[in-house]
Amino acid sequence: MAEQRGYSPEELGLIPRAAEASRGYTPEELGLVPKAVGRGYTPEELGLVPKAAKPEPKPEDQSVLRQVADLPLQLGKGAVTGIRMIADAFGAGSDFSKSLKGSEDYIASLMSAQSKEDSKEISRIMKDAEDKGVLDQVKAGLKALSVAPIDTIVNALGTSAPVILSGLVTGGSAVPAIVGVGARAAIGATMGAGTVKGTIYDAVKEELGKTDKPKD
Repeated sequence: MAEQRGYSPEELGLIPRAAEASRGYTPEELGLVPKAVGRGYTPEELGLVPKAAKPEPKPEDQSVLRQVADLPLQLGKGAVTGIRMIADAFGAGSDFSKSLKGSEDYIASLMSAQSKEDSKEISRIMKDAEDKGVLDQVKAGLKALSVAPIDTIVNALGTSAPVILSGLVTGGSAVPAIVGVGARAAIGATMGAGTVKGTIYDAVKEELGKTDKPKD
């Protein structure tokens, strides 16, 4: 009787015959455990934790041409701000006002890295002058203007758009001219009231944020 011997997985037909010499086989290859179908995933990929935000680009990483695109963005952002000022006059914190504020923030997120840094510096300058006298606030305004003069002027033009457009009703006769002046004055006053109400709303919201009370 022939002496019995062990047989390899290839000889038993469990796996394809290897062209090379026999080797050791993993449990997956022998069918003892399910084959792995993927790879290890990070907690972020599985949605268990928020994905880390991409680092903000630095000004030196972007070209001068990228900053040119800030001009139409500033104009658009200013126009939205002007409309929000009018909306705030009729109810700061309204859904419409919040929607406009969201649009402002979205446009701001599209700005170049340099423009974002300039905006932060301007906000810092104006914040420092909040509790100071009128003269100090004027000086702060001029200093803020010097940080990014072109962007600031373009943004201001956009903010003035509602007043400028109201002036287009002025015609050749005296009556339309008076109506145009009145419209500009009314819209300007409304925007001013909206600015005050919006500022008060933001201040109250900021203070509530320091407590356990709901902000809205």
